[in-house]
Amino acid sequence: MKKNGKLELIRFLAAVGIVVVHCPAKPIGQFFGLGTLVVVFFVLSGIFMAAHAKRPALDAEGNELSPGRASFRYVGSRFCRLAPEYYVALVLGVVSWLIATGGVPVKDFFKYCVDNVLGEALFLDGFGVWFNKVNAHTWYISAMLAGMLLFYPILYKKRDFYLRFFCPAVFIGLSYWCFLKFEDISFMYPILRAFQGLALGGFCYAVAEEVRKVQIGKAGKVVVTIVTAAMYVLAFALAGATRPKSSLLVAFLFAICITVTYADLGIRTRLFDNKLVYWLGKFSYPLYLGHVLGIAPLRIVAEKTSLQGETYWLVYVAMSLVLGFVVMGLGALVRKIFTSKKKKV
Repeated sequence: MKKNGKLELIRFLAAVGIVVVHCPAKPIGQFFGLGTLVVVFFVLSGIFMAAHAKRPALDAEGNELSPGRASFRYVGSRFCRLAPEYYVALVLGVVSWLIATGGVPVKDFFKYCVDNVLGEALFLDGFGVWFNKVNAHTWYISAMLAGMLLFYPILYKKRDFYLRFFCPAVFIGLSYWCFLKFEDISFMYPILRAFQGLALGGFCYAVAEEVRKVQIGKAGKVVVTIVTAAMYVLAFALAGATRPKSSLLVAFLFAICITVTYADLGIRTRLFDNKLVYWLGKFSYPLYLGHVLGIAPLRIVAEKTSLQGETYWLVYVAMSLVLGFVVMGLGALVRKIFTSKKKKV
């Protein structure tokens, strides 16, 4: 699928928003744990998955794969793309903890790894296996992969049914629990949240494919662009200060905006289709993974120094960016090593 610079920029802004609202020295609203901005990642993933499934999955001989095998191939490709940075961040999280605590005996370190690292390393945190996680924000990754594995066969075999009936039904059915009664489903919240977000993305794709056929004049495109931009600003503003029961409104706003953007209904411009914007979209994932790594050491520093207020916030943002670069660089190195070994085999 050809890259969409506008969507890559939205992905990056969502990651930046998460970094900002997770700052322990200057929290904004009630964001933490609600997954408000994570809806952007789920919706985009749902759209890209629907676009990918439009093409038949073929084996080496050119025979079409079964829905199940096509699903495993797609999710496997997603896993290979996400895993290097994921495990790099996990290792760095352990190192961050050791720095923050000043080191521990071997026995205590082993217990720490079992209690805090094992579930995350096995991608179990998206299934309610929380433990005391190293990186508290990886739940959406394992939950999203599980949702893709279950949804893709339906999408591949019954495309129209999936996009027009299954996705709206799942989104509506799970929204009550995910946004209004999430305290009652805390154990299953991550996986149900992924199901709901991916379904919303699939429905957005279906709507975008239909509205793309509508002919809009130049004046109409200008109006659509201005209104969509205003809705994006409103969605990002509300995402940082929203309450649990109003987060459904934020999800709707992002869904509408992303649908319009994907359908390219506004002013057509190649301003955002460049290497810089594409790189920012790519950087959003390691930034998301890396931003939490510096929180524990930074708290230790703050306790021993006069670091606080605006200075604390600026140092936190700077550390998040640096750690994002580290995760990105090491992840690329790991991917290169495994890719070269695979070619040799």
